[in-house]
Amino acid sequence: MSAWSSFQGLFPISSPWFLLVVMASQLMALLLLLLIAGFLGSWTCKKTMSKIIEGHWLSCFPDTCTSLVSLNFACLKGEVNLAALERLIARSPNLRSLRLNHAVPLDVLQSILTRAPHLVDLGVGSYVNDPDSETYNKLVMAIRNCMSVKSLSGFLEVAPPCLSAFHLICPNLTSLNLSYAPGIHGAELIKLIRHCRKLQRLWILDCIGDGGLEVVASTCKDLQEIRVFPSDPYIGNAAVTEAGLVALSSGCPKLHSILYFCQQMTNAALITVAKNCPNFTRFRLCILDPTKPDAETNQPFDEGFGAIARSCKGLRRLSMAGLLTDQVFLYIGMYAKQLEMLSIAFAGNTDKGMQDLLNGCKKLRKLEIRDCPFGNAALLMDVGKYETMRSLWMSSCEVTLEACKSLAKKMPRLNVEIINENDQMDVSADDRQKVEKMFLYRTLAGRRKDAPEFVWTL
Repeated sequence: MSAWSSFQGLFPISSPWFLLVVMASQLMALLLLLLIAGFLGSWTCKKTMSKIIEGHWLSCFPDTCTSLVSLNFACLKGEVNLAALERLIARSPNLRSLRLNHAVPLDVLQSILTRAPHLVDLGVGSYVNDPDSETYNKLVMAIRNCMSVKSLSGFLEVAPPCLSAFHLICPNLTSLNLSYAPGIHGAELIKLIRHCRKLQRLWILDCIGDGGLEVVASTCKDLQEIRVFPSDPYIGNAAVTEAGLVALSSGCPKLHSILYFCQQMTNAALITVAKNCPNFTRFRLCILDPTKPDAETNQPFDEGFGAIARSCKGLRRLSMAGLLTDQVFLYIGMYAKQLEMLSIAFAGNTDKGMQDLLNGCKKLRKLEIRDCPFGNAALLMDVGKYETMRSLWMSSCEVTLEACKSLAKKMPRLNVEIINENDQMDVSADDRQKVEKMFLYRTLAGRRKDAPEFVWTL
């Protein structure tokens, strides 16, 4: 498994679960019933639904539907019925949240904003146009009437020179999500952020650079949550480093939640961050090259992450990927007493690391481990611990089928599932073989009856 594949599973964490989806016709029939009954005020298209919803689905909303408060189809890849969209919005006076996909052009966006000036949450799809065009000038006028917008996202396709139109509403923004906007580069992004002094939540790509994060730190004093995603994890350029992280920690005193992808880090920086932000409740740091040590001392990052665990007494969620030994798990077990969710990748030396962790973190509810050397001894050391946890996920570790069977036998109230997505699981397989993925979770319902063929419940 590649390093980036593991990181995608951990940051942000995606539950290894199987969603039940219905046929598009059944889905729309259900929506219609809910709409007619007046129960549905919000509709969001999830990624799992995007593959089955296509065509003129917007026409399925009846003319009597006037109670819509939220509409989100940003993840849909296909075309939409623009006329039906405009009609739906025109008859939805209570609409407050709208997130569009790339198929909604600028002229329709302008028309929509004119009809929905009371939007609080706006997700822009396509934003490509000539800033000297009449359409763009009309859009600027429409945006001026949308001063209630607090949350801005999207820009899946963008012409950066046109971004200045949104500078008008930036002073009121508390949330900005540009994590799907690779077309907005550092300079234009920094211009936009300089107008966002009330931001509390910011999701961006690492193309902003350390200099851009310093601007965030000096501008957004109310910032509480930030996520910095890799614009291209395979290139390996150090777009953001420990300097950007330290700047954020020193300039944003209210910061309590962070997700940070970087190519380079130091223990000294992490120790400084821990001192600057002792109120972290969620700390997720991914060093994209898991073999890369401290950029200054060539040491593992045990002391840095240990400082986070020691200083942040209220830490409930921790994700880490980088060069780490068993020592870091000893620190986490000793100090992170409120920890409920931990995700790790490419960390540890022996089973002792996992044992120290489980012994110390009494409130741990969810543990996700990928590409770590933990094996049977760690898994079976204290199986009673799993009764107090919600789930344990282990992939590409040293656990064997025999250990998983033993665990399932000792703990019949737990579901132990072996997942092999490449091949159907062979029930008669050698018990000594290592399992690709194991998912353990507490349940009152017994074995799942909807598991696909590549999932074997022990």
